[in-house]
Amino acid sequence: MKIDQKLRFEGRLERKKGRLYITSGVATNDDGETVATASGKYIEAKDDMKEKLMASLES
Repeated sequence: MKIDQKLRFEGRLERKKGRLYITSGVATNDDGETVATASGKYIEAKDDMKEKLMASLES
């Protein structure tokens, strides 16, 4: 992979169960070759915590 090479990033929500989100992602180069993959699990914050998190982003 070259430093100045353009990459395409795609993310996908694979599954949601309650507040749990299972995700995946892939990065490809101009030739369509996969150069990186990723997966993650995220827990959605409860409403009171969401408000605090959003307020912290505004300052």
